[in-house]
Amino acid sequence: MTDPQVHLVDDSTGLQRLIEASSSWCSAAVDTEFHAENRYLPELMLVQLAPNPESVWIVDPMRVDIGCLASTLSEIDLIVHGGQEDLRLLAQHGITGKRVFDTQFGAGLVGLHFPASLNSLCKHFIQRDLLSGQTLSDWTTRPLTKQQLRYAAEDACLLLNLTTVIQAQLRDRDRESWAWELGEDLAAKTAASQVQQRWLHWGVAQTLTLAQRRSMAALFEWREQIAKRRNRPTHYILSDRLMLSVVRANPQNLDELSENRRLNGGFIKRYGRNVLEIINNHEQYPDPPPPLSTKERDLRQAIALWARIVGHRENIAPNLLLPESLLDSVVRDGVEALDGWRVHFGEQLNEFLRGRTQIQITDCIPTLTSAGKAQLDSK
Repeated sequence: MTDPQVHLVDDSTGLQRLIEASSSWCSAAVDTEFHAENRYLPELMLVQLAPNPESVWIVDPMRVDIGCLASTLSEIDLIVHGGQEDLRLLAQHGITGKRVFDTQFGAGLVGLHFPASLNSLCKHFIQRDLLSGQTLSDWTTRPLTKQQLRYAAEDACLLLNLTTVIQAQLRDRDRESWAWELGEDLAAKTAASQVQQRWLHWGVAQTLTLAQRRSMAALFEWREQIAKRRNRPTHYILSDRLMLSVVRANPQNLDELSENRRLNGGFIKRYGRNVLEIINNHEQYPDPPPPLSTKERDLRQAIALWARIVGHRENIAPNLLLPESLLDSVVRDGVEALDGWRVHFGEQLNEFLRGRTQIQITDCIPTLTSAGKAQLDSK
C-alpha cells in the first residue's frame, strides 16, 4: 500500500474544502487521537477521516471547529475500530454518522477473538503491521511532526482495506447485517451514556441488604455526576472498594464516616455530607435489580460455557454471542432476552435450558450432545 495523500485541516480554508469534499462521500473510516489521562472525558486532539485508501483528512480540533462537519458526516457511514470512545468524542460535537461499522464486531462475527486489537486484525486479514512509536505521543504539540501525521493517517487508511476483507467474509456467511446491527447498538449506547452499575456483578452484591443496594446504586450515579463536572476519572472521586466499605458500614454522621481511615479528610470535608445524605435517605431511591442468587450464578456459568461451545462451532466470538451485559438477562428471562441477530440462536439456547442438550467433555474439549433429561435446572 502506497502512502496516502494527507490533507491537514488546521484553518478555516482547509475546513471549508473538507466540508465540500465530504458532501459527496458515502462512507469514511474514522480514527481519533486523544489524551485520556486524569480526565472524565478524553480530550480530543485529532480526527482522521479516510474516504478511500489513497486519501486521508487530518482535522485539528485545537485549531478548527469540527462541529461544522456534523451535517455532512451525519449522512455517511462511519467505519471505526473499537469505536466507542471515538463515537463518544464525535458525538460531543454533534457528529453521529448515518450507520456505524466496527471492525472489532465484524471480525468477531467471522470467528476471531473479541475485542481484538487493530494490529492483530491487520496481521490476520491484510498481512500488515501497524507503525509503532507514536502510540503515547504528545498530541498537544504543534506543529505536528511528519511521524505523527504518518502514524495518524495510517490507521484510518488501513481500516478501509481491513473492512473490505472483513465485509466480504461476512457476506459469505450472510452476517454483514449482523455487524451493522451491532454498530447501531454501539452508537445508541454511546448516545445514551448510562451509568454502568458494575457492582451488580460482584459476588458480594448478594450479601447486601436492600437499603445497601439502593445506596450503592445512588452513589454510583452521584459519583458519575461529580466526575463529569470536575472532568476527573470516577475512581479519583471515590473508588469502588471504598464505596462498598462505606455502604456496608452505614455511617450516620461525619464522625462515623471518618472512622474509615482510607477516606482522606479532604474527601470528607468536601463530600461527606453528600454521602451521608444518600445513605440516610436510601428509601427515596428506586430498587436496583436484585443480584443473582447462588443457583442463578451457577446457571450463568453454564450458559457462558454454552456460548463458548456454540461460538466456536459457529465461528463467532463467544463474548459477542452472549456478552456479559446480556448474560444476567438470559438467566432471568431465558431466550426472551435475545433480540436482533441473536434470536437466530434462540432455539439452540432453549434446547439447552430445557435439558434437551447437555455439555459433554471429550478429549478435554467441551461439546453439546442430545440429552434425555436436564442436567441443570434453569430455575
